[in-house]
Amino acid sequence: LDATLDKLGQQKFAAISQRQFDRIDPGFWAPRVLQDKLPGSPADRRVLQQAGIGDVSVPNIGSFLHARALGLSQVTPTPRAVFGLPQVAAPYDGSAFALYDFGVDDHFYVDAVPGPKDTPVHGELRQTESAMAQMDAFFRTPSSIVNACDGVCDPN
Repeated sequence: LDATLDKLGQQKFAAISQRQFDRIDPGFWAPRVLQDKLPGSPADRRVLQQAGIGDVSVPNIGSFLHARALGLSQVTPTPRAVFGLPQVAAPYDGSAFALYDFGVDDHFYVDAVPGPKDTPVHGELRQTESAMAQMDAFFRTPSSIVNACDGVCDPN
């Protein structure tokens, strides 16, 4: 943004620029993944979305909104219920959202204060044994989403 614009000018600029970003916004395309599919899309497409509490690279609100936009259910047991996602028990035949708890203090989401510059969540989630086992089961049998954790998913 132009540093010479006042706050109102910056808001106007952001508002008129939004349409240009809609084509690459995951929220724009999410309904076309499972619900209102584009022509030629696989009829049996399934999605597994994994996220970790306290991720500062992809804020949880973004992951939660995307899961809702995709129309996913949340597999249980879960460390935290996500508003707007129906809860389903694993193993689940369909598309779902799995939430992992790395024990990161996520008060920065509640208090609206700057969070840490980095947390182990984003980079380590995909390398966690239980997350890899969940992905392995999903890729081998795409209709089956399992809970590969012993209870609630916490990598410790």
